Order: sequence, then structure tokens, then C-alpha cells
Amino acid sequence: MIATKSHGQGTATSKAISNEPQSIDPAEARFQFAKNYLFGPDVTDDRIRAFIRLEPPMPLEQFALVNSAIREFDYRPHLTKCNTPVLVLHGDHDRLIPDEFGKELASVLPNAQFVSVPRAGHAVIAEKPEGVNQAIHKFLKPE
Repeated sequence: MIATKSHGQGTATSKAISNEPQSIDPAEARFQFAKNYLFGPDVTDDRIRAFIRLEPPMPLEQFALVNSAIREFDYRPHLTKCNTPVLVLHGDHDRLIPDEFGKELASVLPNAQFVSVPRAGHAVIAEKPEGVNQAIHKFLKPE
């Protein structure tokens, strides 16, 4: 809440923090999160809403726990022992996990290939299935 009060020629402004809870529509919050963090620039709002309908909502507390666990978990020292061929796919517009993380993962794995999917976000498989399928096919059947 911002209140202003005129004092002669100048204006005094006071700021107060409201203790009233803010009402947020959960469906709109999920949509905004998906639009801003999961998808690249080419996805329509209708496609984002369709994706959201397929994903069951996660309570905020659970989301916070999952993200905390992801940040604290570091399996990189063990990855050097993995000799299985690995394809690391990453959307170049991913706002949740920077490109550098995917490149680092591929560099630590002894037999990995990194592929950046153009104009794709974090939901790269849902967003760019054609590009993902092409990358997988090329990985499995190299020329």
C-alpha cells in the first residue's frame, strides 16, 4: 500500500506493508510460471495451457522441497564412471537451468554428446518434439 499526502508545494509519501494476504489464482500462477520459465519464445498460450492440463499441480511446499533437493544434490563425482553413451538435450532458452550446466554435464560424462535445441525452453521435449526426435535419431544411428 502506498499513501501520499500533499504538504504545501511538495508531496510526502509514506509506504506501509499490508498484512492482508494477496489472492493469487493458482491456475494463473501455474500458467505464468510455465510461460516465463518452462518454454521458449515460440510457444503459444494455448499450447502452454494444454501442457499444464497434463501436469498435475504440485503443492508449493513440495515444489520448494524438490528444488532444494536438486540444488543440494551433486552426483558429478560419480558420473566419470558412467561409460554408457548419453545424449544431453538442452533448450537454448531454458530459464531454469542455464546452458552451461548441460554442457558441464556432457563434459563430465565420458561418452556424452551435448545438443542444444534452438528456441526451446526447459520443457524441451514437450515444446520441440520434432527437434528432440531428430537429435535422438541422429544419436542412435550416426551417419
